Amino acid sequence: MISVTVEFKGYLKQYTGHREPLSLELQQDTQVEAVFTHFNIPAHLIKLVSIDGTMVEKTQLLKDGDHIVIQPVVLGG
Repeated sequence: MISVTVEFKGYLKQYTGHREPLSLELQQDTQVEAVFTHFNIPAHLIKLVSIDGTMVEKTQLLKDGDHIVIQPVVLGG
């Protein structure tokens, strides 16, 4: 198992029910997109994902201690 911290930005927080970053325990060799699935967030709502300040793809494997920040697609006009 690995432990990661996940921080959702903007309207994505509504999917978690929390405003603060969350700690998650996940299986080894888990990809970033598994976090979206965990919270039932449709992948098309995700714009950017960073781990420890570096932009990554949704298929990036997570490591113990990673800090993940997930940014939504910007809506409006």
